Amino acid sequence: MDSTEIHQIVVLGSGNVATRLSIALRMAGLEIMQIYGRNLQYAKMLADQLGTKFTNDLKDVIPSADLYLLCISDDALTEVIENFPFKNGLLVHTSGTIPMAVFKGIQNNYGIFYPLQTFSKNKEIEFEDIPICIEASSKENELKLVNLAEKISNNIHLINSNQRKTLHVAAVFASNFTNYFYSISKDILESNQLSFDLLKPLIIETVEKVLSQNPDETQTGPARRGDKKIISAHLDFLNSQPQFKEMYELISKHIMHKYSKQ
Repeated sequence: MDSTEIHQIVVLGSGNVATRLSIALRMAGLEIMQIYGRNLQYAKMLADQLGTKFTNDLKDVIPSADLYLLCISDDALTEVIENFPFKNGLLVHTSGTIPMAVFKGIQNNYGIFYPLQTFSKNKEIEFEDIPICIEASSKENELKLVNLAEKISNNIHLINSNQRKTLHVAAVFASNFTNYFYSISKDILESNQLSFDLLKPLIIETVEKVLSQNPDETQTGPARRGDKKIISAHLDFLNSQPQFKEMYELISKHIMHKYSKQ
């Protein structure tokens, strides 16, 4: 058997990342030997979906896997790593922020397998174009993770912990904050008996433009134009929703400051 190939995997976690990643790996021909989860019910649900074993006790984790894939919250990572029973197993986390140094002095073989995407348990997703960011404790482990990533994606990157943190911060702005602004838009519309569906063509066009052009050049709106009268009218409208007014004013100031230099 090729020592650079991973065949059997134990997934630690049962949330969004664990679900979508374990399904993608199984569909690529990998064996998901077991699901570990602190919540036994959730671990069982994912294990049943995959047709595999499950446990909520680290002491019962199968010792013979080629890879132990940590798809758990950042807050739980250190505790699980410190209590992981096999010090020579290849233990890898999927966090965008936690540095690889979290393993140092605890594990002998370790790395990062970070898929840059937003995941939901109940939404199928194609991994082919998803960036997978790799970092490892040795060249041998790096090769193992690259070979594994290539089974599900054509978009593989070797990046260090600082680069990965940079990428994750940028992703929060691009995805998490953007989605929150969609939620604010929905609240504003529905509080005035209007449907969020009215914005969907605008959202689609905005996304399509940013994918094909430089976002610096596609910015529009009253702040981009420096139209203070419209901004003032919008702020007056938001008087009854001060939390939204505060964000509108802050973001508008940043946009005006940026484009006043051009």
